[in-house]
Amino acid sequence: MASRVAAMRGSTAALMAAALLLLLVSPEAPDAYEQETRRMFVEWKAKYRKTYKYAGEEECRYAVFKEARRRGDHIRPQRPRQ
Repeated sequence: MASRVAAMRGSTAALMAAALLLLLVSPEAPDAYEQETRRMFVEWKAKYRKTYKYAGEEECRYAVFKEARRRGDHIRPQRPRQ
């Protein structure tokens, strides 16, 4: 029984170390596309006077906004803005 507990502790420690490594390796700052999408979302919320009671709801709405932008970027031809 003691060896099973020790093995479980070892695997838990390994998982935690892997998660920590992923946090350290992953980029901290979002890329330019993500920053631009976030800026557009904030402007859209202001324009249409959207507010959300919970941060989780806002993040869900942002995910929908981001996906719609991604789909639109693939549909529309790339052309310079005027």
